[in-house]
Amino acid sequence: MNTRKMTPLRPVFHFTAPYGWINDPNGFCYFKGMYHLFYQYNPHGCEWSKMYWGHAVSKDLTHWEDLPIALYPDQEYDTDEVGGCFSGSAIVRGDRLYVFYTGTSRHGNMLVQSQCMAYSDDGIKFEKYSGNPVVRHPPAHEGEVSNFRDPKVIQAGDKYYMVVGSTTGGLKVGDGRIFLYVSDDLMHWQYKGILLKCNGEWTSMCECPDLFPLGNKWVLLFSLMHAVNAEKTVYAVGHMDFENCRFTIETTGELDYGMDYYAAQTMLDPKGRRLVIAWQNSWEWLPWFNDFGRTEQENWRGSLSYPREISLGDDGKLRVYPVEELQTILYPEHTYRDLKITSERTEIASPASGAYCLKIHIDLSENRADVLKIGTKAYGDKATIISIDFEKCSVSLDRRNGDEVFIPKGKTTCLFNGLKETFEIMVLVDKCTVEFFVNKGETGMTCTVFPALEEQKLWLQTGKGDISIEKLDISEIHL
Repeated sequence: MNTRKMTPLRPVFHFTAPYGWINDPNGFCYFKGMYHLFYQYNPHGCEWSKMYWGHAVSKDLTHWEDLPIALYPDQEYDTDEVGGCFSGSAIVRGDRLYVFYTGTSRHGNMLVQSQCMAYSDDGIKFEKYSGNPVVRHPPAHEGEVSNFRDPKVIQAGDKYYMVVGSTTGGLKVGDGRIFLYVSDDLMHWQYKGILLKCNGEWTSMCECPDLFPLGNKWVLLFSLMHAVNAEKTVYAVGHMDFENCRFTIETTGELDYGMDYYAAQTMLDPKGRRLVIAWQNSWEWLPWFNDFGRTEQENWRGSLSYPREISLGDDGKLRVYPVEELQTILYPEHTYRDLKITSERTEIASPASGAYCLKIHIDLSENRADVLKIGTKAYGDKATIISIDFEKCSVSLDRRNGDEVFIPKGKTTCLFNGLKETFEIMVLVDKCTVEFFVNKGETGMTCTVFPALEEQKLWLQTGKGDISIEKLDISEIHL
């Protein structure tokens, strides 16, 4: 049952907890005819605290039904007051669903993180394994016991493999690493080696690692804690040698180039799609955020991204785009054809609900504009602005002037793969979230923004010159 009360800032089609704090998605899987989504959850308040595993199910990745809490922090290995049941994953074996998570405990003054397992026959009630923890500590002299977490378990051939994030100690930037373990039965695990070392790059701690095949390649996914630029999710595409614990990197990139896309987790669904969902906020600001844009007053804090499908481009880079199920909740409102945009703002009618999808298709053969700006969540002279620079082949997302309270890192920019005959962009706005996708997922960005609650507008303008938009569709989104 969905018990959420719609409030001015609570998203419409992005997942939020019925009450309280939410962060990483966990155990994203398909079991007995339903998509299952678990998540880091504090059911007692709107701040990060001892973690539980919240739980919801869906038939279509869009309409979610809340289920009872799946994991409680109630064992000596997972009951630390500043920990609990940390993030993890799920895997189906036979008719049973297994979930793996990080248990947190305290030995004296030392925080200890270990990998634990629970299982369920109905996908609702879970029993913790009597032999927990299944992996008690990181390999000697290679990892840090207080930063050893987020197990992702997969099957490859007749073996099961677990990747776990860690660091060498002290959380120095560039010391992050990912360990690999192997098992025949999901209960007894053997250490294989270090699958990835950051070697002075990327991050101090590799959080929420994921490993999966895509086409004839393998993808290693992880999130950057205490990174140089921002805490985000990155990927490496290459070849996987399980026997020798070696991942050969061919290409790297960011799964989302915005500010708020962290702890991404993937699954393979019955349609053969590689799906991904992430926490649509960031450790860079969320727990200590000044007033948090009034969401605590609405009895919720944090949201998850709308599910996306991952594919591999011809250039070896990942493409990420909303799942096709999105089309079932789009309700067309306006279509504009051959719309001329100049350096003067053109206002576009947008749904008053604050939840909508904007699709723009441009024929670039006669474009005379340098930049196209899309002002979302606009009121007065304020807006969260998406800018497409046709001369630099770059896109940016700027929330610095669109937010009524302080959020660090207000603007980010990335490149796209050069100009072609046409250019497409999809923008999704959902109360306090803005995300966009260029050329069917070639690149994209996500951010959270808290505008004032006045009526919000949508506008377009160029920097200089004019541009003709071949087609612009705007659709309201509601469940």
